[in-house]
Amino acid sequence: DATNPQTMPEVASFAGSALPDLTGKRVAIIEDEGVTQMLLRQIVKRNNMILVGSATDGASGRDLVLRERPDIVLM
Repeated sequence: DATNPQTMPEVASFAGSALPDLTGKRVAIIEDEGVTQMLLRQIVKRNNMILVGSATDGASGRDLVLRERPDIVLM
């Protein structure tokens, strides 16, 4: 499956080991393109991460990150 990172050799190998487990990691998405934000949301959900919020511009993204203190910020 072309959309499954586990079947893509260049992604499935993370410095020679398995992909890190991201389950439960808190994630913020800062992205102004709607389609890209939707795809990032799907990735977050598929990997059992917790979406703490999303923003469409830098100022609200900064506020989100300072308020929620996520483990990961996707931009």
